Amino acid sequence: MFWIAFTSLMVLLVILAYQDIKSREISWWLLPLILIIHLISQAKIDHNFWQNTLLNLGFVLLNWTLVSIYFSMKKKKFVNIIDSHLGLGDLLFLVVCAFVFSVPNFLFFLCLGFSTALLFYVLYLKRIKRKEESIPLAGVMALLLALILVLDQFYALQLADNSLFIKYLQG
Repeated sequence: MFWIAFTSLMVLLVILAYQDIKSREISWWLLPLILIIHLISQAKIDHNFWQNTLLNLGFVLLNWTLVSIYFSMKKKKFVNIIDSHLGLGDLLFLVVCAFVFSVPNFLFFLCLGFSTALLFYVLYLKRIKRKEESIPLAGVMALLLALILVLDQFYALQLADNSLFIKYLQG
């Protein structure tokens, strides 16, 4: 059962990435389906899972609020960043990702994902002279998430808890 859910999750993440990179739009139904399949494939959902998820969601909300305030101050009027700077699919994908990681691993994933998306934009999209100036954030991060989940299966990265992060910090 696990491998069916895992394979389905990988296929959905690749579909999401393809849609976002190709047309800068994703099908809305992919996000709840990805979340549901991920939750089904989890070995355990305990107190730490919900605590991590709520903290991660709080960080996404704080980030979205601060970026909205920054652009509103810059334009000297209220700016809804979902209309102009960030797609709703990007924000909802970050919400889905909040359910996958512990807090330190989520922060690391965000930094790595934002950097990877920017690098993808500079190296690929600028070279093909695409007219659109937007970055396929959800698509690039979906591919990164798929890669991380595959690595987790082979190397037991323990994405949902802090043990790997704590071992790294301790040396």
